[in-house]
Amino acid sequence: MNRMKYIFLSLFAGFLCTSCADMLDVKDLSSMSETFVWEDAALAKQFLNELYADRPGYEASNNPFLNNITDEGRNGHAKTGADDVLRGAWTSSTSLGNWMGFWVYTQVRKANEYIYGLETKATFNEDTRKAYLGEAKFLRALLYFDMVKRYGGVPLIDKPQGLEDNLFVPRATIDETFEFILKDLQTAITNLPRRNATEAGRATLGAAWALRSRVLLYWASPLFNSENKIQRWKDAADAAYEVIKLAKAGDYELSEDLNIWLTRDNRETIFEKQYLLGFKEHGWDGMHKPLSIAHNVGTKTNPTQEMVDAFPMTNGLLPHQEGSGYDDQNPYAGRDKRFYADIVYHLSDYCGRLQNCSVEGADLGFVDACGTSFCSHTGYYIRKGINEKNTLYDRQTGCDQSFIEIRYAEVLLNYAEALNEYEGPNDDVFEALDAVRHRAGITTDVKDILDDATDKEEVRKLIYNERRVELCFEQHRYFDIRRWKIAKEVMHGKRMHGMRITAKRDADGKPLTDEEGNYIWKYDPEMDIDKFLGGENFSCVFEDYMYWMPIPYSELTKNPALIQNPEW
Repeated sequence: MNRMKYIFLSLFAGFLCTSCADMLDVKDLSSMSETFVWEDAALAKQFLNELYADRPGYEASNNPFLNNITDEGRNGHAKTGADDVLRGAWTSSTSLGNWMGFWVYTQVRKANEYIYGLETKATFNEDTRKAYLGEAKFLRALLYFDMVKRYGGVPLIDKPQGLEDNLFVPRATIDETFEFILKDLQTAITNLPRRNATEAGRATLGAAWALRSRVLLYWASPLFNSENKIQRWKDAADAAYEVIKLAKAGDYELSEDLNIWLTRDNRETIFEKQYLLGFKEHGWDGMHKPLSIAHNVGTKTNPTQEMVDAFPMTNGLLPHQEGSGYDDQNPYAGRDKRFYADIVYHLSDYCGRLQNCSVEGADLGFVDACGTSFCSHTGYYIRKGINEKNTLYDRQTGCDQSFIEIRYAEVLLNYAEALNEYEGPNDDVFEALDAVRHRAGITTDVKDILDDATDKEEVRKLIYNERRVELCFEQHRYFDIRRWKIAKEVMHGKRMHGMRITAKRDADGKPLTDEEGNYIWKYDPEMDIDKFLGGENFSCVFEDYMYWMPIPYSELTKNPALIQNPEW
């Protein structure tokens, strides 16, 4: 086989996932013999950095996409790819960006080349070689997991292919694909160092165990576990507990500062994609701030009222539950800390000014009021992950917050869900849930707000909502409702809503004010935003066949051994 003769690595790859000092120590690798690379650990590391660079993060072309195709949020701009998904108007030949379709065999090929080189050609220090191999298999496991959670079973290719090889590889089964991923992760677990012994942004022992817990959680879930093999839930809980043990040893903790995206290498983050201004940037801030603050289009994701209503009150109850203390004309008082950290709401301080989200705010002299161009049509903006002090950004650049792919709060929720499914509610389940909820300022324990603390189904519903809130806008919701097989229930035939905020007026139509001259507002949470954005006849479409995404048509034409998912 005509193996790789020369390795071409881009200069910027050396800037990713390493310390600043290491980033700047980059050799010219534009034309380097393969043998030389495998003799030099520093050069092999540059190759590895390119695998890290392939991980998607905050890139403007795709990141907001998944936030806008469930009940989480809506794009403030009409006629987007997200709208096509919501309408069911997409096919195997529709291009919807890498966050919807994720057929990543180009990246798999690069990972296979690297793994093959480490296993057969590398002559540098053995401990270093094993650590690099652990990182590479962790990254390959991520690639295959990104595919299996979208398509089900996919072709399994674990070595570089040449012209003499069979290039028409058929799809493996779902179970075979998960087993392949778990095998890679076992190598990663064996080879990777703990957090304190490695560089920020690179895969670690904790990252491998955490990803294993996520992978096993999916494999145990109804979409992937039609036979309800209960052992999978136990395996998922056991993997998550390995991370909990590392946390007890000091490797990880829940951060008191909820905006961990602005703190590099914080101790809640387990695995992240790092950025650095001047070398690798993104436009998360510019995509989500109001137009008058953003430098380009803004308002790419506006939280729905359904999302807002999922945030508990500080007593742990949901707004609609009896005894919660919710006031429908003062709807933003008394929520848990995550609401204030994640959501911009009417008259909250945002980027140094009070943000007016009312329908008629523009007529009253406010900018970015709901109903104006590129405003929030839901009455809300995203605060989560936003650097409010940043003024350098546009839609694609100017930001360098890390993209946190795995964090400790998720691991605790993985543990709670898996253990509840395996054993039913117990003290360990409640302890994990309470850790996440108490960090958010909730004053009551889970057991104290449940009607029946022994009811697995009741605890399951609470866990589902806790994941929805804790992990909102982190690209979990779409995959969670699919793996739970509740996506049709949540989405099909539904319209989402926003908060219609108007000024109260007297009989003559004059706006009413309080003693301090502030307008008095009326809140109506039933504003039909999907009707506004999508038209009178719009409703979300999620049919049974949509639990699996379509394999891209272009790939089907290249590989006749591939079989499309049913009904696509």
